[in-house]
Amino acid sequence: FGIGSAPNQLSIVSAVFVDAAGNVYVGDAGNSRVQKWAPGAVSGVTVAGGNGSGSAANQVIPNDIYVDAAGNVFVSEGSNHRVQKWAPGATQGITVAGGNGQGMAANQLNYPASIYLDQAGSLYVSDNGNNRVQKYAADLVFTAVSCNATATITWPAFRDTFPASIAIPEELDLSRGMLSFMGSMNGHGYYKSSLAYTWPVAKDISFYIGDTTVNGHLLTIGSSAENNFIYNQLKSTGYSPWIGLSNTGKPGQFAWVNGESFSYSNWAPNEPSNSNGNGRYIKEPYVRLMDGYGNWNDQRSDNVPFITEFESPLIRYKQISGPANGSAQPVGTYEVCYEKVNTITDQKETTCFNVQVVCNSAASTGTTNSAANALERNISSATSGGLSISSSPNPSSRYFKIKVTSSQPSTKLDLVVMDIAGKVVKIKNDFCPTRQLRLARTTNPVFISCRLTRVAIK
Repeated sequence: FGIGSAPNQLSIVSAVFVDAAGNVYVGDAGNSRVQKWAPGAVSGVTVAGGNGSGSAANQVIPNDIYVDAAGNVFVSEGSNHRVQKWAPGATQGITVAGGNGQGMAANQLNYPASIYLDQAGSLYVSDNGNNRVQKYAADLVFTAVSCNATATITWPAFRDTFPASIAIPEELDLSRGMLSFMGSMNGHGYYKSSLAYTWPVAKDISFYIGDTTVNGHLLTIGSSAENNFIYNQLKSTGYSPWIGLSNTGKPGQFAWVNGESFSYSNWAPNEPSNSNGNGRYIKEPYVRLMDGYGNWNDQRSDNVPFITEFESPLIRYKQISGPANGSAQPVGTYEVCYEKVNTITDQKETTCFNVQVVCNSAASTGTTNSAANALERNISSATSGGLSISSSPNPSSRYFKIKVTSSQPSTKLDLVVMDIAGKVVKIKNDFCPTRQLRLARTTNPVFISCRLTRVAIK
């Protein structure tokens, strides 16, 4: 029908998505909207945007679209640097990614393009301007027994960690060697260098990396267990690195570079020693692992790799906003934000996610074997966009009784009943809130969806 803005026209198609039912969703960029075309339809219905070009919540400039199983329409907006989520029937979208201006921070996007949702509900965004792909985890949802109750919210704790690798600062190593993570023991992290250095340079690099809270230094061995841990990491690699033990300048005496007292004595026979030197002439001043034996020995100042030990994690997390993990919260949506700090690069970034407390689950009362059993709903309010409640498993009674009440008795609503397979069992249009619906028992559990502005179901 040519280019245009009528329901049967499009202008600059940016994306197409087809759902399982055959509905075709079209990113109609020239008209700043997303159109839904049912199978066989000759015109589309606007499901997002349609309010002109702009960055308001009810506007879109579609780039890519994705529709989930619940009918939520996700729209990436390149020039608005965000991804919007439009619930079925919604008149405006909710920003689920970006929306904090153009940029490269963790909460920003730069001309996002393709989007995808996995089965867990996590959103993946092709962030073109930043040459990266961003992942936004799905909201955590908890159910309260009623809309007047609370639910305990929990999420996996962010744990302080060690990065997989550390780039040696260019001012210390023009060849840009790397430190690779070997493992951790007793809260300490161990890294081995990719290049070879003399012992003094290795010591300086180890001290330079990390701040006073992580205490980077050449490895110091305080127990047989630690010695075995390090050796087991290296025994098949041919690695023979420096550690943090040096000669004091007195025959037979050594000291740890971090100032700890030298009490460990699980060495090869007569090692380490200074039998070939004395206080004026130290022939073998430093200590390294002797390859293949698991023993340490004092050596000359050759160019060899080294092991750096950090006494605490280098990547740290701190919650900076939102309710506490494990707290009880009323119905609502809460944003939880953590600050991630890299103590090596001194970079900070914020990562956020949403936690929802909902009250749209079924609460069964009475004995399940009673013929008079009924499902009682206690949903005191719901906002626009509709609400859904489920009965799973079905009660043993022959009928469901669903009574819908509203603060506005004249309000009409549409009630749709689907079984767990998505098949529509019953539809009641313009259903009066004060009436009751008797629904014959079905084989599959059912999901009841009521669409209106405000409703209470009991």
